[in-house]
Amino acid sequence: VLPGGSIGTAQLGDIVIGFYKSGRTERLAFGIAADAGPVEQFGEGSVAFNRILLGETKKPVININDVNSFNISSERLKADSATLAILVLGGTKQRLDGNYSRDNIEKIGRAELARWNGSGANMTTRLNACIRQAKP
Repeated sequence: VLPGGSIGTAQLGDIVIGFYKSGRTERLAFGIAADAGPVEQFGEGSVAFNRILLGETKKPVININDVNSFNISSERLKADSATLAILVLGGTKQRLDGNYSRDNIEKIGRAELARWNGSGANMTTRLNACIRQAKP
């Protein structure tokens, strides 16, 4: 959920990359900005998006307790000594060409992340640098 529906050149339909880091573990999830929310904060990601970030894709979702277990709250981040970052790639909606399949979102997302990162071998180098510069 994008604050107000857009930020700079990023708008609904653009690719969103979630980055979860705990110790040496880093996970990326690729999705779409699909809803507008309050202008003062980013909104929620889908259950599937959060499951990928948490590395819990094999855990079944049977009831509301299972759904709630995938919430990435500030308390959870503190408990896991983890960091969560969201990167919205403005202008990527056009690259998807109307194909919002999971495979296409990840394919285009990975290509755009590599380009944004300077095409280095490590896809998270620039994300990590941005996190180090961010103020809590």
